Amino acid sequence: MKRRLFIQSLGLVAISFPAWSSNLRTPEQAEGPFYPVKPIPLTKSLVSSATKLLGEPMDLSGEVRDTHGNPMPGIRIEFWQCDAQGLYDHPMQQNTESFDPAFMGSGAVMTDKSGNYDIAVLYPVPYPGRPPHIHVKLWKGKKHFLTTQLYLKGNSGSRWLSRDREFLLIDPQKVNGKFQANFVFVV
Repeated sequence: MKRRLFIQSLGLVAISFPAWSSNLRTPEQAEGPFYPVKPIPLTKSLVSSATKLLGEPMDLSGEVRDTHGNPMPGIRIEFWQCDAQGLYDHPMQQNTESFDPAFMGSGAVMTDKSGNYDIAVLYPVPYPGRPPHIHVKLWKGKKHFLTTQLYLKGNSGSRWLSRDREFLLIDPQKVNGKFQANFVFVV
């Protein structure tokens, strides 16, 4: 009888685990040395000229929710990344004068009343020592919620693999000739 109860309890754990795991907090990652020193503008696109852009634009959308699955409206999400040459728009970056003028390098969006966001970024590229990634920071007013990085599925670099990395993957797909990806932040 004890064995049956034990096995049944394992079944309940297995059944409830997926619902619980989908609401795990998004893992923290390092801010990195190139957090923008200029004010990060609210914008719908980090691409200022798609026709002159080095690299490919990518639409990134998703939502922000709390660990109970509730949408979080009014969250400021900051994005920053290197250009297609692997350069950041930052004074500590060497060769910053070569930074792609068709790319802003950083920008922010606010989640809507349903916790949704949408922004055009650059399809991430690697640079020496780092796999392709996008830096992200979430705020509610002046309260910081999360700093993390998003990585490309299948291209996150074996050196950079960590237990948390699997929760930070985006899987861009081409739709009508343009990359699109989705990510849900849980804070």
